[in-house]
Amino acid sequence: MKTNNVEVVAEIGVNHDGSLKKAKLLALAARDAGADFVKIQSFSAELLALRSTPKVGYQKRRDSSHSHFEMLSRLALSHSDQEKLQAFCLGEGIGFFSTPYDPSQVSFLAGIGVPYIKIASADIIDVDLLEAAAATGIPPIVSTGMASIQEISSAVNLFESEGADITLLHAISMYPAPVGSLRLGSILELKRRFNVRVGFSDHSEGALAASVAVALGSAMVEKHLTLDK
Repeated sequence: MKTNNVEVVAEIGVNHDGSLKKAKLLALAARDAGADFVKIQSFSAELLALRSTPKVGYQKRRDSSHSHFEMLSRLALSHSDQEKLQAFCLGEGIGFFSTPYDPSQVSFLAGIGVPYIKIASADIIDVDLLEAAAATGIPPIVSTGMASIQEISSAVNLFESEGADITLLHAISMYPAPVGSLRLGSILELKRRFNVRVGFSDHSEGALAASVAVALGSAMVEKHLTLDK
């Protein structure tokens, strides 16, 4: 899949479990699979959840932390570790960027010089975050899972008013997403409506959906990876 026209992003997310060593192993696996970039998540537990926030069902089954806050604290990579991971990735021949979850994380990522800033679909209506990202001048990637056309349009208008070269990612916010739910025709609809670069954040299993997305003109494909399912 690695071509001059399609960028492949390996989404590590928090599958490093807060371990820099595991993050490096994931980055190597992504590089060896032919990905162009790895992506992680940049966040502070204190700014994402109350200490009293309970975990949801799947978190209770898969994580031994006592609370949502404790789980997030365990999964966060420090700024120092993120800088080390970036340096490692670049030294090993794969790009690195991240999804920030608050403006302070945007500032950090801008300071270390990432090629993209990814906006998670849940944050497409977070105007403060979008404005902070737009102000950096770094090309934004905006995931559209669960967003309405009006919400997508508002985000596109905000970034384009700052001259940003935006990429929209069609996404279905299910993990894993059944093939019958993927609505890949939305890739064409996003291109028609907004006349911007469009890609696909693939939450389905296997490689078929990503291949179809590329055939439909996706300029970027993002796929989650882990070392152990």
